[in-house]
Amino acid sequence: MIIINELDLVLDDKLILNNISCKFPVSQVSIIIGRSGAGKSSLLRSIIRLYKYSGNIIFENNDINDYEVNILRKNIAYVGQIPIVFPGNVIDNLNFPGKKWNTVLTSDEIDRLLQIVGLSSNLKTQEASNLSVGEKQRLHLARALSLKPKVLLLDEPSSALDVISKQNFEELIIKLNENNPELTIIIVTHDLDQARRIGEHLILLEQGAVITESSKQDFFNKFISGTKDGTMLENIISELTGVKS
Repeated sequence: MIIINELDLVLDDKLILNNISCKFPVSQVSIIIGRSGAGKSSLLRSIIRLYKYSGNIIFENNDINDYEVNILRKNIAYVGQIPIVFPGNVIDNLNFPGKKWNTVLTSDEIDRLLQIVGLSSNLKTQEASNLSVGEKQRLHLARALSLKPKVLLLDEPSSALDVISKQNFEELIIKLNENNPELTIIIVTHDLDQARRIGEHLILLEQGAVITESSKQDFFNKFISGTKDGTMLENIISELTGVKS
């Protein structure tokens, strides 16, 4: 679905991404994992053209710069780390993206979106600002899905959630992937256990470079299990799992 070739990103005279080349398979849940400052979020933001970079990002066999930016961001929807809600109730928030396209969601479409993300239809007239953090994250996700994107980018989607809400959100992503075979999901996280639970294709970044890219099975069975004590990689893995080496 997305292919990145030799991507470099410089921000404030600092090299953030260094010669990134990787692929994100169609219909899979891809995980970009790495320590804080590894360049994970910057890679996502480059995909939706929030940053100027050198190199190529290909979406459906076309360079992303060949797309009008609103068209690109309709097809590749981005959900940031901190859930954003707009003034008004839940319905107002779900209809916000459609304003660019002069479309309004039907009542059935709103109910379906809320059902997909696990929000009660009773919340439709609830002020969005009064929702819990977990509910706001689900609303943010539903708003992105209202665009019917081909790719969903999730930047640390559960970092602000408690343990139970985080588990619920992971279950939601798994169901979303199972029930929408046409949807490609790309998630940024620094949680190696989360990557193990929901990922299918994994990319490990460190200091703006790709350390490895593989299927989940190869990543954990061959790459992680083959790590030697005392190496830089062992230190990365220890930090991602919260376990001291």
